[in-house]
Amino acid sequence: MIIFGTTTPDQICPNTSSHVQKLMCAKNAACIDLNTACTSFLYSLTAATSMIRTGVIKNAIVIGAEVISPLIDWHNRNIAILFGNGASALYIEATDQKEGLLAEELGCFCDVR
Repeated sequence: MIIFGTTTPDQICPNTSSHVQKLMCAKNAACIDLNTACTSFLYSLTAATSMIRTGVIKNAIVIGAEVISPLIDWHNRNIAILFGNGASALYIEATDQKEGLLAEELGCFCDVR
């Protein structure tokens, strides 16, 4: 499985994970994008880990990437200094060993006005 966490995909459809699948020639891999703003990578890792633990999948590539700089108001220094571009990826797989993601705590605080 390929899980791609981002708030800033290049396009909505097809999803970004499908582009990664094509680039990797991983034609049998399931693909999903997750958008949970700043926590997209963590939610993607949690989803992949949960699917591995329940036996739905055996391995996953988890990717988090953001290109937020074009959306930032650089004149508002209170906000601009908090955000940046970045990317990370990892490969996880099922194992009989007691290792991996030990715990996570997910939540959301939304102060929409």
